[in-house]
Amino acid sequence: MKWNYDFYIASSVVLIVLIIYYYRVAELNKLSRRIYGYFQIICLASCVTDMLSTVVLRKYFPDMTGLNYFGQMVGYTFQHLIPCMYFFYIVSMARDIKTIRKKMFFWAIPAIIEQAMIWTDYFTDALFSYSVSEGYQRGPFMPVLIVCTVYYFAAAIVQAFSKESVLERRYKLVTIWFMLLSFAAMLTQMLNPEIVVIGASSALGCLIMQMTLQNNILIRQANHKEIEARQAAEEANRAKSTFLANMSHEIRTPMNAILGMAAIGQSSTEIKKKDECIDQIIDSGNFLLQIINDILDMNKIEQNKIELKEDSNILNDADLNAAFKIFESSF
Repeated sequence: MKWNYDFYIASSVVLIVLIIYYYRVAELNKLSRRIYGYFQIICLASCVTDMLSTVVLRKYFPDMTGLNYFGQMVGYTFQHLIPCMYFFYIVSMARDIKTIRKKMFFWAIPAIIEQAMIWTDYFTDALFSYSVSEGYQRGPFMPVLIVCTVYYFAAAIVQAFSKESVLERRYKLVTIWFMLLSFAAMLTQMLNPEIVVIGASSALGCLIMQMTLQNNILIRQANHKEIEARQAAEEANRAKSTFLANMSHEIRTPMNAILGMAAIGQSSTEIKKKDECIDQIIDSGNFLLQIINDILDMNKIEQNKIELKEDSNILNDADLNAAFKIFESSF
């Protein structure tokens, strides 16, 4: 039993790392990528429930018949969802399916039959039975699960190699390899029930699929995100440069007016002329101050430090009439 513990813990850790990596990097905008994520989660659930039902419950709670039935049913549930999810993953890639279609529900009928048989087994003993003295015993309808598993893996290969398939050669090779690995694990567990390797073989299959099929996609997506981030940063820098250029022009104009009027006023001996220059300097100074205030307000908005103040303004009749005229003229 110690070997099973170590084997399952290692497989679970591998799947957890793969799932975290996949969901942190992958863009889940395609149906096939979302299904592959669900496929990994189901493989992890199969691995964990297999360990609990086959190792933990049988070792520490052998007298609790109902709990052992429930544990085995949960383990069978995730085990036999793996071929179905793998089939849907291959189909969605081979046919480049964008959204879920009604036809997919017909493809799921064998999986629905499997789940119905699994969750009624406590009353029927059709798939397996459990007793304290004899442990787990296979039921007469266990071959139905095997036939459904073979159906989904064979159908996945047919879809991968069909004329409508858009899969590359390496995808097709990995499809065959994953099927052979799953069959080998299932056959091993059938011949020797003490060696429980279905969940672990799924972990190994996910690892190889991640390295051979998904990594290239994830690397391209990561590079695409990096390029988009760099382009956004460059666009922001260009916007800032344009803003600074415009502000430089806006600031230079009133500054030239201030300096020009100051020079004229200084050289002039007429009082009236000096007063005009002073008025121009005051107007240009106020305009320059307004520009500087606008720049500071923009900086506050970027830093989320802008403060809004409530103020009560009472409009007179003339203002209301003017507002209504503007409103009516807009229609």
